[in-house]
Amino acid sequence: VVWMVSYHRLVRYDPAIPEEPAPPLRALITHVTLLASNRTLASTAELPPLDFSDNSIAVHFVAPGHSFASPVTFEVRLEGAGAGWSPVGSSDSVVFNRLEEGHYVLHILPRAGATRGAEATLAFTVRPPWFRTPLAWLSYVVLAIGLFSLSVWLIVFLQQRENAHLEKLVGE
Repeated sequence: VVWMVSYHRLVRYDPAIPEEPAPPLRALITHVTLLASNRTLASTAELPPLDFSDNSIAVHFVAPGHSFASPVTFEVRLEGAGAGWSPVGSSDSVVFNRLEEGHYVLHILPRAGATRGAEATLAFTVRPPWFRTPLAWLSYVVLAIGLFSLSVWLIVFLQQRENAHLEKLVGE
């Protein structure tokens, strides 16, 4: 046993104490940044629905408890965008710009050499813009039917007026 002086404290080193086993390699999503509104959201399993104006996001992640023996690289896959696994290297974030409306699930997989870690997932939904909502489509249909009905009524009204005018002329 060796006692050493460290920064304002004593440190005990005992080589007989066994080392703790290394924690398993896993990814952890720390936070999400909405680039358009410059807001930061804490990471949970699923984010609240995002407005269409916030369709560009940056997701930040780490591999906690990993030893420095081999570098950790990450691969990401955005389910719902139709893309496969994409390597992002040892970067701690990934950015997705101009996502369409829909439901997405982001998978992040850490790798240390040939070892695959446990992946982290994040689900989120991008809502459509106001002009592509079901209520907007319903109002478009109602407006189109209204315009068609108004044009038919106007044509009939003008024809009846013309007929009344011709009847008046024939009567005179």
